Amino acid sequence: MSNQDWIPVSFRRQTASKKDTTYKLDQVLKIKRVNALSLQALIRKRIELSINQTKADSICLFPKNTFRDIESNRLIPNDGQCARIHQCFDVQLIVELDDSIDK
Repeated sequence: MSNQDWIPVSFRRQTASKKDTTYKLDQVLKIKRVNALSLQALIRKRIELSINQTKADSICLFPKNTFRDIESNRLIPNDGQCARIHQCFDVQLIVELDDSIDK
């Protein structure tokens, strides 16, 4: 072991600047939500057609319980899901940023 040549290695810790930290906090505080009026329009349309949530899932070719999660605000639909809902039910879901959280 005396023949081995060891090189000391030092690590430097990088600290985030205040500007980076506030930007990250602002991004965390903005939450996406489905507009309440468009969500009510979707529920009304589904009830008007006498379709339950599982039937609506199968019509739109979504996984099971997708409509349940969308209607209860547990799931934010992506652009493809919004387009499919618009195509099948003629209801445009509007996803918006909700920044009403206390800062």
